[in-house]
Amino acid sequence: MKKSLKNFLKTYLKVFSLICSPFIVLLAAGYYISIDSEVVVYGIVFSLFLSSVIAFNIRKYEEYVFFSDKDEFVRDFIGFLTKMGYIVKEYTTELLELEPTVYSSLFAGNIQLYLTENSATIEGTRFLVRKGLAKILDHKESFYDQIQTEECVFTLKKQ
Repeated sequence: MKKSLKNFLKTYLKVFSLICSPFIVLLAAGYYISIDSEVVVYGIVFSLFLSSVIAFNIRKYEEYVFFSDKDEFVRDFIGFLTKMGYIVKEYTTELLELEPTVYSSLFAGNIQLYLTENSATIEGTRFLVRKGLAKILDHKESFYDQIQTEECVFTLKKQ
């Protein structure tokens, strides 16, 4: 919990400074030119809210996953992130690191996959880690459901 809060606050401050900077410039310019103070106040309040939403979704995040076939999981994970615009930066038996290309999402950052024999720890932005896992697991479940359905149909036709 403490680590998660620390990651959120670090991300929040970065995002807030980016979003709020035009309104701070307007506030400073208000000493030299006439600017409606309501605009600046609304802008800063909007920045506070929007920064919290963005920071919540792009903060550093860890997820633990268990699998039965290491090679298949890694292949699927690389395949999904390649479609999202990532390339493999480093790949060893214990670590897989992917980095974003120009075509990947804004605020993406690197994704690290720390591998063991039957589990993995995925580190990256919350949005991409959860989306990547959901897509891989959803794809696997639909694939397994399709195989089971085909086996049932084959069994029924055989009788």
